[in-house]
Amino acid sequence: MSTAATLVAVLLVASTPGDLADPRPAHHVVDLTGTLGPADIAAIDAEAARGAAGGEILVAVVPSTDGMNPRAFTTAVFNRLGVDGQARNRGVVLLAAIGDRKAEIVVGDGFPAGVTNETDAIMSGVVVARFKAGDPRGALVQGARALVDRVLLRDAPAATGGAATRTEPEPADAAASRQIAREVLAAIDDPVVQSVPDPRERGGVVDGARLLSKKQLAELRGMREGQGGGDILVVTASATGGLSTSVFARALFERLHEARAAPRAALLVVVARPATADAGDAPPVAELVLGADYPRELAEATATRVSAAWSLRASANPKERGAATIEAARSLSALDAELARWQAEQARIREEERLARMAMAAERAQSAAKELSDNPGGGRGLRAPDALPGGPYGFAGMALAVIGGGVGVREIVRRWPRKCARCHVRMERLGEEVDDRHLSSGEKAEERLGSVDYDIWCCPECGDMKKLRWGALITRFSSCPSCNFRTRSSTSRTINAATQYSSGLAEITERCGHCDYARTYTRTIPRLPKPSTSSSSSRSSSSGSRGSSSGRGSSGSW
Repeated sequence: MSTAATLVAVLLVASTPGDLADPRPAHHVVDLTGTLGPADIAAIDAEAARGAAGGEILVAVVPSTDGMNPRAFTTAVFNRLGVDGQARNRGVVLLAAIGDRKAEIVVGDGFPAGVTNETDAIMSGVVVARFKAGDPRGALVQGARALVDRVLLRDAPAATGGAATRTEPEPADAAASRQIAREVLAAIDDPVVQSVPDPRERGGVVDGARLLSKKQLAELRGMREGQGGGDILVVTASATGGLSTSVFARALFERLHEARAAPRAALLVVVARPATADAGDAPPVAELVLGADYPRELAEATATRVSAAWSLRASANPKERGAATIEAARSLSALDAELARWQAEQARIREEERLARMAMAAERAQSAAKELSDNPGGGRGLRAPDALPGGPYGFAGMALAVIGGGVGVREIVRRWPRKCARCHVRMERLGEEVDDRHLSSGEKAEERLGSVDYDIWCCPECGDMKKLRWGALITRFSSCPSCNFRTRSSTSRTINAATQYSSGLAEITERCGHCDYARTYTRTIPRLPKPSTSSSSSRSSSSGSRGSSSGRGSSGSW
């Protein structure tokens, strides 16, 4: 197999149970895909600590199980890592194979027979439901929380009294997140939040701070009437009654949508005088809250962009606050289109992964055929049939063509002649210099960076053009949340190195090679594992104290 094909196999194909290093005791999460952020990992670790009195939970995220049955894969992970101890044997593993769109929950043999009724409900009602809603991080965090509440701490052994006892301090960022959630829940009944009229009864706008002119109010209401099913609301307030602007906005969002479905809901809250400001004309603040139907990556990027653009214009000139609010609402009106682009990008990524797997399968078949042909009396004389996909041989013909010709499936598919949909004549593939004339600036940037290559096919009869996009199988660039082109790169700088006794901190800088998008944030580096001093014989003798599972649990797909 070629070096490139080997790299692709490492990056995209998969994982075996042996690929998952034991993250304990520092963490109860192992993520080979980067799906979970530091706050998500901290939240799951906090849930694991809370449920330690009733058992042990481990969350694993892998790109694929490489064709292995997901239940068998998860059971193998459970038993290899020995989740929980043999004395209780109340371990739970929640695994998600992102590329396969599969999830599994496997429990230890110490749970009663009826435990799978509860794990089935959690799998369908929490994990799969949130994955289908485009919220993979919420699926894993909320799934872990539900498993702690409804499996680990339900009918916990009598020695624990059924109560949750922390075995280690809760991480600071997880504690802060839980505290904000409690503040939002309590603020829903706050008189200031309850006093805001329902914007939906006033054309989608409540201008409590009197920042908008009559013309601007009419424009906002007209803008809402043209929305394609979204629920975009605008509220301005003179003050928040002592609540932080973030808590005020989130509590108001929950109050407005708690009793009704809110697909693609969005709430823009403009506060003329923040709670922390001194007397006088304090700088205004804009908060944006988006419903769970928006994927978190898209929601965070949109909130940052809209709030920053609003603040930049409104802070420069107080008279511009109304106009800035109109511009922000226009950006929100385009959210459906942004969501469609985001979903299309995810579909492209999945298709590229599928093609990569096909190419690797073909490489493996080619390698096997070569070994066979090198053996005396075996394999020589294999010849690819003339037909390719679409002919009588289908994909089997393609596989034999790869074996005979020694080229990748991807290249065959890419260069296979196209016919014009209008004239039904054979189209011509333009050269690199010529096809650049038919590309946008973002597409040219993708080609320049090597993250995507475009083919332009032209009909010689009618001049009809067909543009085909081919993403690089191996690239350090990802989709930019601002311009949506595959031109975002990231670099990492270690601020504090991790040790065996403490986690580290890294600074991540993201930049786009096409637009002016730039972002810098920090990420926690897990603690280094402590070296093992036990011999192989002592490990063997102690294996009886590790938890085990016969494979009971629940399966799901999205």
